[in-house]
Amino acid sequence: FIGPNNGVLSMLADQDPGIVVKFSDIHIRNSSFPAKDILAPIAAKVASGAAIHDFGGPLQNIKKMMSRQFKASKKQIVGYVVRIDHYGNLITNIPKEVFDKLNPGNFQIAFGRETLESIQKNYDEVEPGDCWAFFNSLGLLEIGINHGHGADLLGLKYDSPIFINFESQE
Repeated sequence: FIGPNNGVLSMLADQDPGIVVKFSDIHIRNSSFPAKDILAPIAAKVASGAAIHDFGGPLQNIKKMMSRQFKASKKQIVGYVVRIDHYGNLITNIPKEVFDKLNPGNFQIAFGRETLESIQKNYDEVEPGDCWAFFNSLGLLEIGINHGHGADLLGLKYDSPIFINFESQE
């Protein structure tokens, strides 16, 4: 990935990159459109086989943006939508392993004006037009509408909160 050191590249993965290069001053000039004038030519040269190290030396510190982290207690998990796929399905940052540890058996998933009290194994376990929730192959809670664009129909977007409330079995 080639981009500015403004923190956005830190959102691509949980791990730090293996190599980070600071473009030397000969490649940086005043530009009203740096992506076109500076980054695109460097990307083209790298794609043609040039070594990334030809453009500068190592960058010691990269700016990082902090993504919202889920919060969990015995009574509730609060997570956030971290991605919306092209079908409108909402991927959250709520991991299955945390849900499994805290779930006493009764729970309610609340998002927007909707609530669910079950988790499906796949999309087709609900009728067309109904909401579903399941843990995807990454182990993250995913929410959507069968045969519908969940983000639009539910009014949710990136960073929208998702609540899982647990009811104790006393």
